[in-house]
Amino acid sequence: MHWTRVKTILILVFLVIDIVLLSSIIMTSYTAPTIDATMIEDTISILGRNNIKTDKSVIPTAIQRMGMVELRNAWTDNDKAASVLTGGDASKTVSFSGNEFYFTDPAPVSVPVSKDGYKQAFENMGIYADSNFIEISGSSVSAKQSIGNSVIFETGISAETAENGGIASASGYWILFDGEGSISTKTAAQLTPITSVLINFTENPYRNPVGEEITLIETGYSLGNVYRDTVHKLVSVIPAYKISCASGSYFMYDAMTGDFLYANINNEIMY
Repeated sequence: MHWTRVKTILILVFLVIDIVLLSSIIMTSYTAPTIDATMIEDTISILGRNNIKTDKSVIPTAIQRMGMVELRNAWTDNDKAASVLTGGDASKTVSFSGNEFYFTDPAPVSVPVSKDGYKQAFENMGIYADSNFIEISGSSVSAKQSIGNSVIFETGISAETAENGGIASASGYWILFDGEGSISTKTAAQLTPITSVLINFTENPYRNPVGEEITLIETGYSLGNVYRDTVHKLVSVIPAYKISCASGSYFMYDAMTGDFLYANINNEIMY
């Protein structure tokens, strides 16, 4: 009789333990790991010893989970790109220079002067930019293509608007999604902590050895090599960190491996 009670108690104890462990696993799965304050302070000290200044508020503490993303590119050749950008309207013109396009519309359709308005206008041209990555300044509009809430760094679009708000001209990089359904996300994994990347940054051959000041660190996606051909049907983008400096230079790192991708120094790409 007593043994039966003992077995029942043990079963209940193990059941409670299993529930606690399961809860812990679930919480771990849904809670992003973070970099502790001591690691941030140590990283800032190492940067300082290498003539690199930054404020701890600039360094993101959350360690994200992201994976590679494959896009089906609508721009397999210039003719296809032109048809995507113009929607088949012969009154609109498109020209190309290397990896960039130049678009003009002599009679643009009226567009509400708002981020959501231009988001829709860009989507009509095959350019998918979240409202968070659209900026309006007078008659100028700039945008970066994005996947969900993450920007694709090398896909900036610059546009000029007409009096009715419509897009009169635009220029930008060559990626054009073949519809939002063309996005395929690979298995996500925990990214390399930005603190590790910043320590690697101290040995970057293109940073100014006299001194740099890091003003912004962003997480998004990168093409890796911004001089790819314009005829790829499938384009893979990788999670990346963009480290921007007060000098105007910026440095791109693979956020999965921590490897250096390239730097932009005085508008010149350096590998």
